[in-house]
Amino acid sequence: MAKRTKSTASKLKSKISKPQSLRILMVEDSEDDVLLIIRELKKGGYDPVYERVETATAMKKALKEKQWDIILCDYTLPKFSVAKAIALLKETNIDIPFILVTGSVGEEVAVECMRLGAHDYIMKNNLSRLCLAIAGELEEADSRNKRRQAESQREAALEALRETDNQLCATLNALPDLLFDVDVAGTIYNFLAPDPELLYAPPSEFLGKTMKEVLSPEAGNVISEAIAEAVKTGRHSGGVYPLELPSGRCWFELSIAAKDNSNLQNPRFIMLVRDITARKEAEEKIQLLNAKLEQMALTDYLTNLYNRRYFMQRGVEEFKRANRNSQPLTLLMLDIDEFKKVNDTYGHEAGDLVLQQVAASLKSSLREIDILGRLGGEEFAVLLPNTSLEGAVLLAERVRQTIANMSFKTPGDVLISTVTISIGVAAFTDEMSNTDDLLRNADAAMYCAKDSGRNCVGVYKENSDGPRVLPSALDVK
Repeated sequence: MAKRTKSTASKLKSKISKPQSLRILMVEDSEDDVLLIIRELKKGGYDPVYERVETATAMKKALKEKQWDIILCDYTLPKFSVAKAIALLKETNIDIPFILVTGSVGEEVAVECMRLGAHDYIMKNNLSRLCLAIAGELEEADSRNKRRQAESQREAALEALRETDNQLCATLNALPDLLFDVDVAGTIYNFLAPDPELLYAPPSEFLGKTMKEVLSPEAGNVISEAIAEAVKTGRHSGGVYPLELPSGRCWFELSIAAKDNSNLQNPRFIMLVRDITARKEAEEKIQLLNAKLEQMALTDYLTNLYNRRYFMQRGVEEFKRANRNSQPLTLLMLDIDEFKKVNDTYGHEAGDLVLQQVAASLKSSLREIDILGRLGGEEFAVLLPNTSLEGAVLLAERVRQTIANMSFKTPGDVLISTVTISIGVAAFTDEMSNTDDLLRNADAAMYCAKDSGRNCVGVYKENSDGPRVLPSALDVK
C-alpha cells in the first residue's frame, strides 16, 4: 500500500479544479458498483474512461489492445478471481497499479491479495479514500517507471561502455605496436605488448622503472626528448631508435600523447612504439640502390671512371673556380695508341681489360682532388686543379712511362707489353672564355703527340706557333 503524503493530497485537490483523464480497466461483474466508483472518481477530480471485464479472456484482450492507467478489481467474481487477475497482469509484464475494490473481506484476505501483487485495497462501503489511493499509486507507478528508465539508460550506458572497452581492447590487441603508460620521468606504469619478443626486458624488470634505466642510453635519450616535447605541446611523433634484441638489431619509432587527466604534478602519457625494422631495411636498400643508380649516371660502366657528361660538368665548375680565384688549372688529354690493333689482334674482351688496367693505373697516379674521366673509346682526360703547366707535364711524362712499361693481362693469360699512350697538356689562361677552350688546346697538343710518332707528351703553349712535343719532360719553358 502506497504511503499517502501531503504532496499527493495537494495534487489530488488540484485535480478537482482541472479534471484529469484516467483510463480504468474495471474487473467487476456489477455495473451498478462500477457506476458508484465512477461517480466517486468524478467527485475527486478525475475524468474517467473505463472498460468493464469479468473474465480472464476479456481482461487479456483489453490489456493487449489498450493502454490503462489503473486496474480496479472486485474480489468476488463468479467466473474470475483476484489471484488469477493478478497472475494474468504479471504475465503481460506491464506495470499497472492494481487496487482491490471489494464489498467485504477480512484483513487476512486483503493481506494475501497484497502479497500476490495488489498495490492497495478499498472497501466499497468507504470509497472516500479511493481517489487518494489512486493518486498515490499513480505517483508510485510514475516513480517506478522513471527508475526503470534510469536503470535502463544506466544499463545501456554500461553496455555501450563495455562494448567500447571491448572494441578498444580488440583494436589495441590487433595493433602491432607496443603501448606504455609513462610519466614525465619516463617511469613505466603499465604496458601492452601483442608481441612479447619485441620487449627489451621482461615486465618484472621494467615496471616501475624509467625508460633510461631499462633501455640503451641512445634509446633512453630519444624517449626523454620525446616526452619533453609532449610536455610542451601535448604530443610527439617520429622519434626513432635502435635496440639490440635476441633476434638481432631492430629499429623502433615512437609516438607520445598526453593523457587527459588532472594530475598536474605528475602528468601521464601514452607512448606507442612501433617496430619499423622492415621499413628501415627497405629504406637502406633504396638508399643503396639510389646511390648505385646515381653512381651509374655519373660513371663509365666499364672503367668506373667519370663519364664524359659528368667530367664536362666538373670541368665547368673547376674552370669557374680557377677563374674566380686566379688559380692554375691544367688538363691532360690521353689516348691509347693504335688501340684498334689490340682489339683486332686479341679481341674486344682483351681490349676491355686493357682499358680497365689503364684506368686503374691512371687513378693510382693522381691526387684525390684530381678529376679523371673516360671521354669515350680509348680516350681519357684529367683535370688538375691548382697545378701549373710544369707540374702537369711532369705528371704526364710519368704516366706515359708507367703505361709504356706495363704488361697487360688478357683472357688466357696472354700478356701485352706494346701498349702506349699519347698525352696532350694545356693550361688555363686569362684569355680563355670557357672550358671548351682548354679542351681544344689539350686535344690539339695530344694530336701533335700522335703526329710526332705517338708515345709522347704534347704541350700547348700560348704565344707560340702552336702545340709542340717535348723531347724531355723537363723542357716546358
